[in-house]
Amino acid sequence: MNHQTEGTASPRVRIARRVGLVMVIPLLALVAACSPGIKAGPAIEPVSVTNISGETLEVPSADKPTVMVFYSVGCGTCVGITQHIAELAKQYPDATYLAVNIDATEDVRTSNAFLDYIDSPAITGINDTDGQIAKAYNVTSVSTVVVTDADGGILLDAAYPPLAEVNTAVEQAAA
Repeated sequence: MNHQTEGTASPRVRIARRVGLVMVIPLLALVAACSPGIKAGPAIEPVSVTNISGETLEVPSADKPTVMVFYSVGCGTCVGITQHIAELAKQYPDATYLAVNIDATEDVRTSNAFLDYIDSPAITGINDTDGQIAKAYNVTSVSTVVVTDADGGILLDAAYPPLAEVNTAVEQAAA
């Protein structure tokens, strides 16, 4: 096999690479621009769930903003977004913070290991093995973040959201 580096590639290959790069950048910008972002949405009926400690709770929390990150342990971007939400929990402690594992093949022990790695006692873990929460919020992807205000109105519902949008939604929910 002949692996060429940029310096040894033919002019035709270098041009093709540059054209490809020029085409990818606007595509990424378009995807980012089409992200649902901050939106005021109707409240969702509360869902009664059991967290990984065995306690029953309502999602979203009554009279409190709720911040949910939907994850799977094998998702690399989920770690970063969950760690970011853990930092927001320190700044805005009056909200409820939930890490919702939507991978039905992962057990409580696996979810606990993920949450131990995140190291945020402010985040409550939930294994959504039956998909009840994911269905209620139409979540179809890991790294989805949902932020609700104290009335349960949806302020953010986005997969792979920019951190600035998460910050804005949490600040708005906490206001």
